[in-house]
Amino acid sequence: MKGVANFLSPTPSESQARATPCEAAAPAVRPPSSQRSRAHRGHRSLAAVAYRRVLWMSRLDSRTRENSSGACSAGETTEPVHDDSRRFSSHDLEEDVPSDAIPRVMPPKGATIDTSFPSPASPAAREPRHLGLDACSFTFLLANVQGIFSKSAEVAHLVDRCNHPQIVGFTETFLDPSKPFSLQGYVQIARLDRRTGETQGGIILFARLGFENSIVHVGDSKTHERSWFVVHTDRGAVLLALWYRRPAKGEVESIEDLYDELSEFAGNTIHTIVMGDMNVHEASWLRFSDGTSEEGRALHTLSHVTGLEEKVGAPTRGDNLLDLVLSDIAGDLKCAVKSGVSDHEAVVGSVSFGLPLEHTVERELFDYKSAPWQAINTDLRERDWDSELSNLGTDDAASHVTRAIMDTLRKHVRHKKSKVRVSTHPWLNDRCREAIDKRIAARGTASETVARDECAQVLHEEYLKHVERTKKKLGKLSSSSKQWWKPSNSLQGRGKSGHGVQPLQRDDGTWARTAEDKAELLSETFLSKSTLPAESINDFSALPPGPAPAPDTFLSVRTRDVQRQLNKLKEDSATGPDEVATQVLKKCSGSLARPLALVIRQMLAEGRWPACWRFHHIVPLYKKKAKSDPKNYRGVHLTSQISKAVERVVGRLFLPKLQAAGVFGSKQFAY
Repeated sequence: MKGVANFLSPTPSESQARATPCEAAAPAVRPPSSQRSRAHRGHRSLAAVAYRRVLWMSRLDSRTRENSSGACSAGETTEPVHDDSRRFSSHDLEEDVPSDAIPRVMPPKGATIDTSFPSPASPAAREPRHLGLDACSFTFLLANVQGIFSKSAEVAHLVDRCNHPQIVGFTETFLDPSKPFSLQGYVQIARLDRRTGETQGGIILFARLGFENSIVHVGDSKTHERSWFVVHTDRGAVLLALWYRRPAKGEVESIEDLYDELSEFAGNTIHTIVMGDMNVHEASWLRFSDGTSEEGRALHTLSHVTGLEEKVGAPTRGDNLLDLVLSDIAGDLKCAVKSGVSDHEAVVGSVSFGLPLEHTVERELFDYKSAPWQAINTDLRERDWDSELSNLGTDDAASHVTRAIMDTLRKHVRHKKSKVRVSTHPWLNDRCREAIDKRIAARGTASETVARDECAQVLHEEYLKHVERTKKKLGKLSSSSKQWWKPSNSLQGRGKSGHGVQPLQRDDGTWARTAEDKAELLSETFLSKSTLPAESINDFSALPPGPAPAPDTFLSVRTRDVQRQLNKLKEDSATGPDEVATQVLKKCSGSLARPLALVIRQMLAEGRWPACWRFHHIVPLYKKKAKSDPKNYRGVHLTSQISKAVERVVGRLFLPKLQAAGVFGSKQFAY
């Protein structure tokens, strides 16, 4: 996402801030001197990349904070022009063209939403229809066709083979103003031919019928074959670029200008996708490359500075990866290589943000930062634990100690019960939902464009508020703590991908869709994996005699050993079902060592583990293969922190004797 580096990079001074979107932006990212630096020649020194990254984030920060009404803003764009031939623009016409000379294809009023894609031969395929977005997802196709006019049948078949993506972009179209081109079932959004008049190069982008009001053409590069678009989704606006870079060795100007264009057209967008035939080689980055070129190093540097990652990861022309998809969308963008219509393979991508999911969890929250630990320890030490636990069994003794700890905490520590909303889209609040509902309700009406742009503006504003909240939260944490790294990795796409546990299929073919049904099914699955097989008699070989029964020995459980294990617990470890935090056990280890030692002695006397410590919170962890199969998940247990300390105390008593007796087999091992 576009705010990742914003969270993790220092904020430059105001003197480094860039101009507003409506002003002539000075090239802050590009060094002012005519002599290019080592970083501009492709040498990625850490200092140069870090400096450019700070300047880049300064530029984004200044632009995103300004709610300008400039023409480059994603929320203020005009209706896209769709024509049957070439897009008219000032750079390729010697005289002005009247606006009524530009043909437009507008959607019919009152069009209904239909999720099925019509056959290209049907009359409905020629009528724009409002499909909108499925949740927050769309698909796109990128293909180098090397002559789209002469390969129109092959191009149509390619689009059909790729299941009619919502967005289709072609490079090396070889078109000129005298050659109109249309794609059945699609509306042309923008077309940019070679400016020199050659019938080479060129790009063109189409939107599937009904999707054309969700994508807006916002401008072109002034000198390069690169067009910019904004794709409106219910998660926020996405900046999209279609680019053809001719294979010119040492040409890095088109890459350097990309810094300015990214900043110019970003507007209210929160994600970026740059796709096209870029004709660069960088073996250490792209892997599938013929060595490393200057332009490849320059594009690699740009990806570092702007936070864009390459998503294709497979050769697209021979053994080389030339058709790239660069994006800051983490795990929600997937790309695959398909057979193309030229010597280049096609790239099919899908962006699936998933449905905004949230659930409310009720928790008891304690303010441990201001807790009076001395008073808590005094209260726990003054209890007569020997008399309280003398007549209790193992289960009752363990439960009594846990209740006593929690009652003492509630007595001395400020606490409250709070309902916490957990969401996969933290910035999608009630204001965002209202704007999305208005946008959906306006489909097919005259106010659709206004509602779309207002929705993009609201989503962008709430996203910026989320950015600021996250920056403040990370700024208060230590960079070595788990609480800092977890959101940081998530923002950089290194965390878990996906959106929780998807619906699971039972053995009888039915589906578990609700949280309760999925939890019950996973519980049954994990329980079946933990069942021991039935005993069988060995009829093939004589078993050696078992070890002789060990004589009764005294097992000493000392208070200082219990206190030592309590102090070894990690404070950032998750709290178990008993809700006793590790911080409490560590700060009160001297006061709790005695009662826990008494519980352990009672456990050893009865030979059983307390029932309250056998309850675990189990988190399903996906392993491989189909995510709909519950057998492909492994349960990770979050146990009681008291139980962890007691396990280690008991383990020190038994493990040395078991290992000395050789009771573990040669193939019995763990982590």
